[in-house]
Amino acid sequence: MPLPRGYSGMVGWRWRSGDRQWVLKGQPAERISEEQLAWVHGLCRHAGQRGIRWLPQPLARPSGQTVYTAWDRCWEVQEALPGTACVPPERMDPSRLIETVRSLGQLHLAIADYMPEGASQAAPVPAVRVRLRRLEEHQSQLAQLQREVSRRRDGDEEQCALVHRVLERFSHEAAACYESLQAVAELSMPVGPCLRDVRPGDILWEEDELSGFVDPTAAGIDFPFIDVIRLVGEIEEMPLEWPEIIEIYARAYPLPAGVDRLIGPLLESSRWISVLNWIRWGVVQTRPGVSSEQVSERIRQLSRRLGIA
Repeated sequence: MPLPRGYSGMVGWRWRSGDRQWVLKGQPAERISEEQLAWVHGLCRHAGQRGIRWLPQPLARPSGQTVYTAWDRCWEVQEALPGTACVPPERMDPSRLIETVRSLGQLHLAIADYMPEGASQAAPVPAVRVRLRRLEEHQSQLAQLQREVSRRRDGDEEQCALVHRVLERFSHEAAACYESLQAVAELSMPVGPCLRDVRPGDILWEEDELSGFVDPTAAGIDFPFIDVIRLVGEIEEMPLEWPEIIEIYARAYPLPAGVDRLIGPLLESSRWISVLNWIRWGVVQTRPGVSSEQVSERIRQLSRRLGIA
C-alpha cells in the first residue's frame, strides 16, 4: 500500500508479512545523504536500546547496512510503527500536546550520549545561526523573488495575491526578525541529539497515547528544546502557555535559565523561513516529489501562522 506523500518528497509503501508490518521509504538523495541517514538509523537503534519505542527501527542486512542508494534516492526498510496521525495535522488538544512534550523530554534524555566524538556539550544554539544565514539569504533574494512572482501568469490569481502579501510583509519585518535572532546568537545552551523537525502530522497515536514519530530523518545535533519550539510553531491554535510547556518538558530533561529568550525569535524566524522556502519552491524551482497542490496548501498554512490571510 503506498504511503501518503508528505512535504519532504519521500515515497514509500507499507505491507504486511505474517503478523508484522513493514515500511519501505525512499528519501530524495539531495535531501539526505547515505551517511546522514545511517547516522539517524544508529540514533533510532540507540533510542530503542534505551527503551524508547517511538522511533522507527531500521532493518539491516547481515553486514549491518541499513541504507541502499538507487534512482536518486536513499532507501530504507523499517518495521511500521502503530497508530494514526492527528487529523487535521495543524491542531492538537492540550492532553496530546502535554504527552508529546513529555515524550520529547524523555527521548532527549535517552539519546543525550549519542554524540559525535569530541562534540561540545554546550554552545551557542546551532538553530539560531542556521536561521540567521537563511534570513540573510532570503533578504538578499527578496527583490528577485518578487519579480519572479510578478512574471508568473500560469498560477492561481488568489494564490499569487497571497504570495505578494507575504513578500511585502517580509520586506517590512525582516530586519526586526533578524535583530531578535542576533540578540540570542551567543546564548550558550546544552546541545545534543534531537529530531529538529517535529510536526503534529508526523506523530502517531493509539487513543491518547503517543506511539511514534514517523520521520526522524532531519535528526542532528542542536539544542534539544528546539523540537518543542518547532512542534508548537506548527500548531495553529496554542492550547497551552509556554511556562507550562517548559515546566512539563523540564521534568524529564532539565533546562537552563534563559530558554524563554529563544522561543519568540526561533518561532518567528522559522515561520518566515518556511513560507519563503515554499514560495521559492512554487515559483523559482520545484521540490522533487511534491505536487503544486501541496506547495500551495503549505504556503496557505504557513501564511495563516504569520497572521496573513
